[in-house]
Amino acid sequence: MILWLEDRKESVSLYKGICENNFGLTVKMVSNEGDFYGFLKNNSKDISLIIIDIMLYGVKNLNNIDITDSDTDSGKEAGWIVIEKILRTKEKIKEPYAKIPIIILTTLDFYEEDKKRLQDLSRFSRENDLPEIKYFEKNMQRTDFADYLKSIDL
Repeated sequence: MILWLEDRKESVSLYKGICENNFGLTVKMVSNEGDFYGFLKNNSKDISLIIIDIMLYGVKNLNNIDITDSDTDSGKEAGWIVIEKILRTKEKIKEPYAKIPIIILTTLDFYEEDKKRLQDLSRFSRENDLPEIKYFEKNMQRTDFADYLKSIDL
């Protein structure tokens, strides 16, 4: 099963179709961080891939998932913070969900600081024997997305 955090579900319908129709995967799509974290904690053994958007409109803070020390910049940073504070962090490295591969699928421009963040997360993943984190731009890399799905154990 894929757990997908996306606040604008209509923006990823083609990708969701690739997952379901081309690969026969079940997709659990959630639109907010609270539902995401709750489902993740209760179902991590059934999840084989996490797909996450970086920009989650309207997410002013992440207090409802016990992240009180990070500014989401009106949602622009929310996905990054979920990855850095929940999915790829030393404090939660023993959690079953730390071993789940992650795809970042977003329309946001990837600036130098974003590339550095991804490099740092990738380095952390390698150093801790965790699956890699892949980045794909929405509406631009559908073939690469499908090829990546073929390459991992789902």
